[in-house]
Formats: sequence, structure tokens, C-alpha cells
Amino acid sequence: MPFCARCRSEYRSGFTTCADCGAPLVVELPPEPPHPDDWMRIFTTSSELQATLVQGLIESADVECHSENLKFHANPVDLSRLSEIRLFVREKDVEQARRILSETENSLCCSRCGLFCSGEDKICPECGEAFEN
Repeated sequence: MPFCARCRSEYRSGFTTCADCGAPLVVELPPEPPHPDDWMRIFTTSSELQATLVQGLIESADVECHSENLKFHANPVDLSRLSEIRLFVREKDVEQARRILSETENSLCCSRCGLFCSGEDKICPECGEAFEN
């Protein structure tokens, strides 16, 4: 039976797309994301490569890191700026993750909300603060 990884709905065989959200169906559901109450968003980017690299840096310091990929893939059209990949760490690890990110090339820290994001961003995706050039 296929499932929607986003809505977590189960479908009958033969369906390929979620009727609710339009996401492609998968053969098996990914694990449930961790409980959101003790996780904080630490980094946001539209680049899957950058998200993977930053997540690897954080995890190499023995900090558990969870990713949430909101990207919509529609090849051959690139819709990368219309969605984002978010990285989360446990609340107790936020300061350590911030130290790691502050030493990372091509990441910016928003002076208003403290979210780290890609150095290519012009505004903070969390609060809308414009970054200086």
C-alpha cells in the first residue's frame, strides 16, 4: 500500500499522488519526526547540499540534528527558492549548534530572531529581516 510521507495517509494500490497535498506517494512511511516540543529550528536553506553539509557538521560534534525537507521537486523546473530545508536541534544543544554555525562559511545569523540561514539569502525566512550586503 502506498503512503503520503507528508500527510501520512494510506492509499489503495494504483494511486501515485496524495489527493490532499499533491505529494508523490511512497512505498513505506519514513519514521515519525521527533517530538517538536524539545526541538528548535537552528538553520534554514533552500539548498539540499548545504543542508546536508551543515547537518553533518552539527552531528560530527555529537549533537543530534533533525532535518525537515519542504522542497517540492518538479524536474526539469527548478523551484528551489519556493521551499526550504530546515534543521532542528534539541533545545539543550542550541548554543553548541550556534557556535558551530557561527564558524561555518556561507551562513548568516539573523540579528532579529537568531535563525541561521544560507549566506545567499537576502531576507530571513523566519522573521523577514533584511540582511545587509
